[in-house]
Amino acid sequence: LDVKGYIKADLFLQGKQSYATTGQYGKMNNKGTLVLRDITAKSQFFPKPFLIKEGLFRFDRDKMFFNAFKAGYGQSDFNLNGQLQNVINYVLNDKSVLSGSFSLHSDFLNVNEFMAYNPDGVKTNNSKVNAKKTKPKEPTGVVVVPTNLNVSVVANAKKIDYDGLVLNDMSGKAMVKKGKIMLRNAGIGIIGSRMTLDGVYDDVSADKANFSLRYRAKDFDVNRAYREVKLFRDLMTSAEKAEGIIGVDYRLRGVLDQNMQPIMPSLKGDGVVTVKKVKIKGLKLFSAISKKTGSDGINDPDLSEVEINSNIKNNVITIDETLIKVALFRLKFKGQTNFSGQMNLRMRLGLPPFGLIGIPVVITGNKDNPKIKVFSKTGEEVPETEYKGTPAPATPPPSEPKPEPTATPASEKPKEKE
Repeated sequence: LDVKGYIKADLFLQGKQSYATTGQYGKMNNKGTLVLRDITAKSQFFPKPFLIKEGLFRFDRDKMFFNAFKAGYGQSDFNLNGQLQNVINYVLNDKSVLSGSFSLHSDFLNVNEFMAYNPDGVKTNNSKVNAKKTKPKEPTGVVVVPTNLNVSVVANAKKIDYDGLVLNDMSGKAMVKKGKIMLRNAGIGIIGSRMTLDGVYDDVSADKANFSLRYRAKDFDVNRAYREVKLFRDLMTSAEKAEGIIGVDYRLRGVLDQNMQPIMPSLKGDGVVTVKKVKIKGLKLFSAISKKTGSDGINDPDLSEVEINSNIKNNVITIDETLIKVALFRLKFKGQTNFSGQMNLRMRLGLPPFGLIGIPVVITGNKDNPKIKVFSKTGEEVPETEYKGTPAPATPPPSEPKPEPTATPASEKPKEKE
């Protein structure tokens, strides 16, 4: 850690190192304050320096309290209050764990600036990034999380920039433990709607990370989501021609690349998309079905109150059997599509008045050039793409971590960190 700036100290430290390492905090006499101003701190964990504009540290035995702490990092700003525990042991023993809890407020966070590049792609026990190596012209890398922290943060941020996607009014609780970031019941304003997130982030190297996420949004503009959210465009290719309101409740896990973008074949998930009220105009799929079956009522359909269940694996989205009412028709369909837009869907077009008489339809090809077979049940298999790397583990919903022990008994040897 390289630190420059102004520090005013009124600090008294008294005790033995063994008092900290064995948990005999009652024998320690550490107290006082540190006043910081215009501090620039460079760390191996982050590619940019932190600027501590002003802050007050208060010490009491093994604890360090943060009061009115104002800091910046690149374009981001922070206001921090809270405490850290096991500080002395952490400083004296690099195998110890630093525990703490904070409240954090920010007017603006630029997540992209926290990405670190490591040419070797190796995550060590303390997540060090070799800064002496030659960096590329455009530094890339995932966000690296130190493995020797056990910290919870109640955070709120007015605005967040994540790879060009603007998020507003974020609030929730984050936990950092054993090199992972866990979100619980976090709320984010996105594309004019409110989304709730639970998830886990775990960097496995400086250029790859696993994630597990559950996201829920009740009402949002489907066309705006298609235009502004890349992952939504990849998962919902047909939304390009849709206008209206939908909801989503989906679980998704996978692997992020060095640009913090999902590697599509690594994605696995399942959930439901609820169509509240959507108008689809000019989608070649429905136009082709309408022309082939002579049913003009399904050319530009209005959809409402439809639940579409699906799952994702090996670059393929499998859609469960779904019933849709379009004008006087009853459409029942199921099948598969992949992220390249190739389709293998089976549909039954129920004719008026009650859909008792149905026309079997098979849809293959892609969304731009659909192939329609009437009175057929023979489709074409959608190509799968299996992820060759290590898949992201199935992670249970995050829960409150138990506090890490702040000291190791003298009779035991320190354990290696995970």
